[in-house]
Parts: sequence; C-alpha cells; structure tokens
Amino acid sequence: MAKTEETPWFENPTGPVSIVGVPADEAFSLWTEYRSETSRTGRWPVIVGDVRSRDILQASALGEPVDIAQTVEVARELDISHILLDRLSELMEEPEALEEIGFDFDPDLLQAKRQDDESYFNSESGEVFLALLPTVNGWEAPAHFSYGEWNDYPSVLDHVAMLHYWNERHGTELVALTYDTVELYTAKPILDPQGAKRLAHEWFAYSADNVPEDMSEAAQSLLGARFWFSWWD
Repeated sequence: MAKTEETPWFENPTGPVSIVGVPADEAFSLWTEYRSETSRTGRWPVIVGDVRSRDILQASALGEPVDIAQTVEVARELDISHILLDRLSELMEEPEALEEIGFDFDPDLLQAKRQDDESYFNSESGEVFLALLPTVNGWEAPAHFSYGEWNDYPSVLDHVAMLHYWNERHGTELVALTYDTVELYTAKPILDPQGAKRLAHEWFAYSADNVPEDMSEAAQSLLGARFWFSWWD
C-alpha cells in the first residue's frame, strides 16, 4: 500500500519519533511494510490507536520519561518467572476467584489447531495512528512511552521484560500498543496444549482482564493463534 506522509511527533533521548495516520483496516498492512524495513531504517512501527489513545501516549512519554537505555538493559537480565509469580500471588489472594475461572484446568481437553486469525484492527473503522520508534526492538516500546504503573498495568520495567521474554521464547513482535491494549504477532503459534496452558497463566498475570470468565477458553484462544490481544479495563 502507498505510505502516507510521516509527521514528527516527539523526541526522546534515543531519537525522533514520527507518526502516520492510516485507516484502521489498513493499519496492519502498513505495519507489515514498515516492519520489513526495520533492519535498514532502525525504526520499529507501533500502532498506537485513535486520536485519544495517541494523545494519552504522547502525554505519558513526555510527562515522566524513563531512562530508556537503562530500562532496556535491566529488563534483559530480569528473571521473568519472579515477575509472573509476584503478579500471580497478588491475584491468588482471592483463591475463590481463581477457582471460579478454572485456573488449574486439564490442557488435554484443548483442541490443537492453527487458527486463521487476524489483527484486531482489520475489523475496525476510522483513523488510527502508527508511530515509528527509534529502535529495532518492538519490545522496548513501553519504555519509549513510559507505559505502565497505572491501574493494574505492569510497571514500565516489568512491561519491557515481559515483552522481551515472549519475544525470546515465542518470537512475538509488538504490533500495537494503545492506552489500554497490546497486540503481539508471532509467525510460530503455540500448538502444544500444555504450552497454551502455561501461556494462559502468563497472559492472566499480564492482565487479569485477559481471562474474565474461563482460563481454558483463554488457553484455547491462544492455542494456534498468530495474534495475541491483551487489554486492561
């Protein structure tokens, strides 16, 4: 697709950030095009949502910026299992709620199959915006936007560490980061039911809103999926 003109958005210590407006149902196609150029341009594309989401992220990035380089360096070395356990332990203070959503389900009941899924934005309308961050690693994006530590979001550091962990383990790439959602893409979907159960637990620790009713349903939605969609209420 033809690219629209980039507009300077803001600048952080790692370099300038540009932004492009695009129809929502064309956003993933444009993301794919920019992503294919990352090794040459040194920029990572991120869909940041509509006008409201764009403005919230800009205010966050400029309001209390974090040390991006230090955050990324520390996040690379963090033991993600401790982060996940800490977040799960907070949720496990209400064991009745965990029992209600079937936390410890039998993964053998899941149907292992590759899904024909697509980006959330493919079915959306209106204009959204795509930011071009001065990095070749999409998992660093929360640091560029000081994204985290409000409501039940992970801290900025934990957020970067978790996205890095999934990138290393499953090859996930950040597609979208709006004020209340994250979308990841992987070319290598999980096809192992036990792996899907483990991921469902991690996805629940990332945001309890990802599993509003049933843990096995969450695992089934992740099994064989190329797109992983997270949100915070």
